[in-house]
Amino acid sequence: YLLQAPGMTVLCPSDGRELSYLLTWAQAHVPGPLALCYGKQGSPGDRAPVAMELAAWPCLREGQDAALCCVGETLGLGLSAAELLERQGVRLGVYNARQLKPLPEEALEALQGLPTITLEENAPQGGLGGLLALALGRAGRQPHLLPLGLPDRFVAQGTRLEQLESCGLLPEQIADRIARFLREEA
Repeated sequence: YLLQAPGMTVLCPSDGRELSYLLTWAQAHVPGPLALCYGKQGSPGDRAPVAMELAAWPCLREGQDAALCCVGETLGLGLSAAELLERQGVRLGVYNARQLKPLPEEALEALQGLPTITLEENAPQGGLGGLLALALGRAGRQPHLLPLGLPDRFVAQGTRLEQLESCGLLPEQIADRIARFLREEA
């Protein structure tokens, strides 16, 4: 719902280090309203954040078969799924989709011509999946898009791991869904 707010900047850090970096960056560069969407896991992170001036959506893993755009804490899940798929000969480019609004033009350019998968702990129709479908359609490009996220149902109480499993968002499940999608696209 934050994506519809006029003039809103929406940032989704993947871990605690990136949260700290984006908060500092936003204070200096975002003149209007800001939403920082971060998960409950609060992992400190083992990667140094890439400067926003270098890339709003850093590519953390190169690949030519498809692009996997991960929002927030799903980045770790996406990187693990990409490793599983590489064993099957599928090379995914994995992007840290940490800026949702405004949607960076360079992100759309990087996805050009590639089947694209979005991964988020959110309903795709109100998140990055829906946003990319709209942006690619407006640009006159037929989106080859697989939005992965929370299903349109209530998710039972449980640990994060149990909830991810029930939603099909564990690395093995993600890799299986991407492999099926890419076979259908071929």
